[in-house]
Amino acid sequence: MNSERLNRLLRTAICLIVCTLSAGRLNARTVKIPSFDSFEFLCDDPEPVARKYYENYMNLLAERCGWTYEYVKSGTLDAFDMVQNGSIDLVYDMAYTKSRARSGLFFSRIPCISLHIFLVESNKESRYSNSMVHTFAGARIGYATGDPIQRRLLEELMEQNNIRFTIVEVPNGMDIQKAMQVYDVNMCMTSLVSPQSMDSKIVYNFGSFPMYVASKNLELIQEINAAVDQILKEDPLYFERFLIQDGKMKSFYARNASPEEIRYMAKRGTICVYDDGDYGFYDGNDSVKEMFWKEISGVTGARFSLQKYRNSQNFEGIFEVSQVGDKSDLEGCAFTEPFYNMNIRLICAPGMSELEFRPGLVYGGFVPILAVTSDVEKVLPYFKQKFRKFTVKRYASVSDCLEAVSNGSCHGMLVSDYLLQQRYKITEYKKLKNQYIPLYHVPICIAVRLPEPEIMVGILNRALNQMPFDYYNSKIGSMGIYIESKHSLEKIVKMVFTIAVLVLSITLIVILIMLKVHAMRMKRQMTYDALTGSLSMYGFEEKAARMLRTDPV
Repeated sequence: MNSERLNRLLRTAICLIVCTLSAGRLNARTVKIPSFDSFEFLCDDPEPVARKYYENYMNLLAERCGWTYEYVKSGTLDAFDMVQNGSIDLVYDMAYTKSRARSGLFFSRIPCISLHIFLVESNKESRYSNSMVHTFAGARIGYATGDPIQRRLLEELMEQNNIRFTIVEVPNGMDIQKAMQVYDVNMCMTSLVSPQSMDSKIVYNFGSFPMYVASKNLELIQEINAAVDQILKEDPLYFERFLIQDGKMKSFYARNASPEEIRYMAKRGTICVYDDGDYGFYDGNDSVKEMFWKEISGVTGARFSLQKYRNSQNFEGIFEVSQVGDKSDLEGCAFTEPFYNMNIRLICAPGMSELEFRPGLVYGGFVPILAVTSDVEKVLPYFKQKFRKFTVKRYASVSDCLEAVSNGSCHGMLVSDYLLQQRYKITEYKKLKNQYIPLYHVPICIAVRLPEPEIMVGILNRALNQMPFDYYNSKIGSMGIYIESKHSLEKIVKMVFTIAVLVLSITLIVILIMLKVHAMRMKRQMTYDALTGSLSMYGFEEKAARMLRTDPV
């Protein structure tokens, strides 16, 4: 009896569950939203951070509200027009404005995301900078068609700084370079989730702006508000973690110059950048340095002058140092964040290995000698911390260092990996070709020795953080490829010229020989009769004259 009652209860429960699920499916609301492929800014991002976030966010709302989505292609209409004419039920990523609210649009109470609005330019060396807003006067600046916030920000920028520039509508999501060419604009407004993903120069930061889910259906917005409230009640930090999941959303540093920084740059004038490296053996490095500091100047608005050498320890200026290591001799300096790694190779002399340089092992009074060139001196503090005590012997070139290590004058050498790969062949030194050559990545930062150095560090960090880490190394690599191509082209041109000269010389020699043979043939025809083979009249007279000259009697 108990078994029969239990079976009856189980059947009843199963029926109730099935009915509940069926009712849920029947009552599930189908909500029309824009297809994620409709928006260029979600499709063109090489790292689709924003797209993944919006997809996850909207799927979470569907799960909590019991919705299913119907995705609608936008065609030529923007999202605002689509939601107004009923093509879609709601839109994500919509900025709140009073005019939109008056048009009957309802917005979610809590923003779904914050977008950062910037004024950008494709050329980092251009004169436009947020430390010199007056340079915007007369420029043509593009903004996304139909975006009232971007236009309002540009109008406020003109009013606040008493300048005038032309505001040009540019199709939403168009590539910046293309927009500049097609619409003849100097700068463009852009909205980004992760500004570090772009290569353009950030000229002005307008700040971050909340973006909402919007709909003409108040009931949908109420369901969204209830769902978000419940999520935040369960976990107040849910969306913060949701936004940075997998480390995809990068932090960034793109603030505008402060009034204090603008006054500082005006007061300092031109700032000296010192470089102790002697790059006579590599003709591309100097031009890379100049291009790099021109870009820093373009971003910050400061003026820099590249100097080859500092003559004393009491100089004022900025220079590169390794981030790690003893900086006791750099008292009074401030330091930027590291902006590239200098890749250094340790080449040991025959019979030596990396072990002999490691600290903690007992070698009696033995102190190894390392050969270096001037370009790697800035990384010595790093190796003084990493290696046991050593002495340094300076040489004029990498070739001299390789020779010293090969013949045993030094126990090892430190050399730039790039130069070793591109300019020198270690296989030419038979005693070194089988040596293990470990690689070290030394983080390099900029040291500032100026009055109020922290202000200058802030200015430099603002520029360096607009560039990818190791941007300087990528410039060196690109210049190296260009120089190698240039050298290869010069060799090809020289070879072609040599071959052309050789062919021309051979051709001339052949022509001269042919002329000589032809002249000899013509002379014989004049000297001898073609029919009898005897001397012709010309030949007889020529021979008689020759006989008279040799024996007049």
